[in-house]
Amino acid sequence: MVRYVSSQVHRVKIPCPICMDCYLNVEDCRNILPNKIFDLWEKLLCEAAIPEADKFYCPFKDCSALMIDDGECRKLARKFKCPHCDRMFCAQCKVAWHHGIRCKGFQGSNGDVMMMGLAKEKSWQRCPNCKLYVEKNGGCKSMYCRCGENFCYICGINPKKCSCTT
Repeated sequence: MVRYVSSQVHRVKIPCPICMDCYLNVEDCRNILPNKIFDLWEKLLCEAAIPEADKFYCPFKDCSALMIDDGECRKLARKFKCPHCDRMFCAQCKVAWHHGIRCKGFQGSNGDVMMMGLAKEKSWQRCPNCKLYVEKNGGCKSMYCRCGENFCYICGINPKKCSCTT
């Protein structure tokens, strides 16, 4: 059971391995799961309860902290200091803070063009939900972005709807 839950935890709602008609309850599994798996599952359940439009993440790969927009947050201020890693970033562009350059200027700048070139060279895929680049480092074509979106790494759509063969 531990191995099953560990392999399914990123689905958040984990089907019962016996009947597949209902879902496992995180609290019912508390005593059989290692703390690390239980904590991860709880964290993912909490994140899943937040509407996608209200979520944004620290763009720094070594942080990726989830933050919640209160509805006015990203409209009023673009410059944010991540409360977890203390680095500045632009919440609108979802990149490290681009000091002295407005978002429109940055998004059309060589930095963006260079990033897109690097992404193409490395065959990175963009998450269809949050638009962050994702790098595949093994496994199947089905990807889970840190925002929770599940998509095909080849075509970018839901893996259940895609017809990619590799």
